[in-house]
Amino acid sequence: SSGINAEWPLRPGIFYLFITSCSNMRVLVFLIASALICTAVYGCTWDDAECNKDNNCSYGCNKGLCWSQCQATCFIRDGDQDWCRTGCREWCYVDGEVDGNYQACSQGTDCAGVANNSCNGACSI
Repeated sequence: SSGINAEWPLRPGIFYLFITSCSNMRVLVFLIASALICTAVYGCTWDDAECNKDNNCSYGCNKGLCWSQCQATCFIRDGDQDWCRTGCREWCYVDGEVDGNYQACSQGTDCAGVANNSCNGACSI
């Protein structure tokens, strides 16, 4: 006998199972880490507000009026006006369904239809 196990490809041993399970574990750890990093980078800024997944902007209802995260100094710094940055806490009250008026609300979900509207006033910190 040459010492080579001819059955090994057909019947994996403990070492082979360990190597393949470690490889699968590395892939799983990589996928989980990637998901956590993407969530941290691409999550909305305010945890207690609604999140517009199209542009990463938070929005909600404050004192009966709709507001949205906006870009003022963050735009100057980051140069991307169409995508809100996590951690950039700039916001404004938004134009309502009738241009030039604020949008009344009682909860954040009431503002989903106007969350992408322009600011009705300045974008402030």
